[in-house]
Amino acid sequence: MAELARQAGCRVALNASPLSGSIPDLDYVDLVMVNEGEAGQLLGKAWHEEPNLATALGVDAVVMTRGSHGAILDTAEGERVTCAAPSVSARDTTGCGDAFSGVLLTGLCAGTENLAASLRKATHWAAYVAEFDGAAASYQAAFDRARKEQLPGIQTKELERVHNATR
Repeated sequence: MAELARQAGCRVALNASPLSGSIPDLDYVDLVMVNEGEAGQLLGKAWHEEPNLATALGVDAVVMTRGSHGAILDTAEGERVTCAAPSVSARDTTGCGDAFSGVLLTGLCAGTENLAASLRKATHWAAYVAEFDGAAASYQAAFDRARKEQLPGIQTKELERVHNATR
């Protein structure tokens, strides 16, 4: 499917979670989203032993989530962007990865922001989701908190678009 998408002129993102069994073919993938463990599996070594995850995996960009430590973006151009997670009282991390991916890709697909801006929003949103129990049930509460805190760079219309996409 990735090859067909690329032939049609689309960019391809792969959320490599959960990564089990064989390593996926990344030849037609532009953006890979992983957590620390999955990054290590794809690389065959600890992720921090690699100076740039994107060049090591042969893709345009890698976004790696690190739980309470935030997220890292590496690009094939050698850029590394780190995003700290906001301090929250985590109750349940169920759904955080899905929320992160949904917010990250929503901004990119809408064409309203670049990858670094989407990374920041996704990191904050996923942290807010962790404050509540459950997966989809926590998205409304995270949406309300993001709106209340007026997360920099997030407009109410964007929040509503993300919220509707995660329903």
